[in-house]
Amino acid sequence: MSAREVALSVTASLCLLLLLSFPSCATFSREEGNKLNFDTTLSLLESCTDVALLYDPSDIGVVVVTPEYSARVMMSGFGGIDTPRLGWVNEPVVRGEEINPAFVNYGGADRLWLSPEGGQFALFFGPGEPYDLDHWVTPATFNSDPYEVIEKKPNRIVMARDMSLTNYSETPFDLHVERSVAVVPRSRIAADYRLDLPEDVRYVGYTTENTLTNRSSLKMTRKTGLVSIWILGQFDASPSTYLIAPFRKGEGTIVKSDYFGEVPPERLIVSEEKEMAVFLCDGRRRTKIGLGINHCKDTLGSYDFDRNILTVVIFNMPSSGAYADNSWKYQESPFEGDVVNSYNNGLEGRDADVPDKFYEIETLSPVKELSPGGKIVHRSTTLHFGGSFDDLNAVSRKILGVDLTEVPLP
Repeated sequence: MSAREVALSVTASLCLLLLLSFPSCATFSREEGNKLNFDTTLSLLESCTDVALLYDPSDIGVVVVTPEYSARVMMSGFGGIDTPRLGWVNEPVVRGEEINPAFVNYGGADRLWLSPEGGQFALFFGPGEPYDLDHWVTPATFNSDPYEVIEKKPNRIVMARDMSLTNYSETPFDLHVERSVAVVPRSRIAADYRLDLPEDVRYVGYTTENTLTNRSSLKMTRKTGLVSIWILGQFDASPSTYLIAPFRKGEGTIVKSDYFGEVPPERLIVSEEKEMAVFLCDGRRRTKIGLGINHCKDTLGSYDFDRNILTVVIFNMPSSGAYADNSWKYQESPFEGDVVNSYNNGLEGRDADVPDKFYEIETLSPVKELSPGGKIVHRSTTLHFGGSFDDLNAVSRKILGVDLTEVPLP
């Protein structure tokens, strides 16, 4: 029996058991049509690439990993009938109908990039090139090249590859990246957060552990440039979806909001009273925000108020550290960048409908001066919950630290 058959057999059996006891298991409304449906998207992926399906025998959730697409977690699903896909998938690119050499954007709910993006130590611009979209290129070695599968179990997969890069200052890097994806079972929510999920709350979660090793014979230094791990998750955008970033008050700018021009006030609220930033994720205007080490917390998330889906991202953030600046310009302080970001896709400078309706939740590791064999480890956990507003608000208060009734929507 294939991994898909095992996973779906477990999903079907457990869902049937839940359906007999809790009829709400099958009541999710697929308002966006087949394109946002888990089963439909999974069939597409399986027809185009090798797919690893991860699951825990006690749960009906499924996590979809594609080693050939740079070890992406493409999406996950609650399990059951008509479950939504939890992760944006760029179907024309997966089918091979669209090819953009500068960025092979398969989509994916958790992908690994390396930073910095811009500046004198940029990995996305060649030496001496202007920092503009015409010269921006995502290195295939961490964006679209395949990983080797090192280990595969029903609830965990380990993948790895070597990477060779040269930055804007012509510093070469020889790196090894290992990436594991493991299911976070429902029982862990009670154990880690002292929260017993009601049985009619749908749930799926996973952790990626990402290890970068300097395999060069030379030490990586601030003078010639450093790199960090950058985890980006793409999700389906909608007019009712908002990124929620709790923060700590302090001196300086709390939220950087001028990556692609200043974010309009109807798209972003920074409430010092509530200690949270709320950012519209509708996939209709190119905008981006970020928070640095002095203000951000190790947890952020998003909520779709129409579909009642809560997403929480938790990562290992140290109490202090240096972070690469990803801004597309020469940088006076190249190691004072953001720790977390959220990106909303769309046209730059105006609201408009675009085919690629997604938003991103992003976290970064600190940079370090790595001696030969030195490592950076960055862990990111993504948890998805579906259910009634009241049930999900209880989850949000406990894990995200936010009362959804008090979210100041733009």
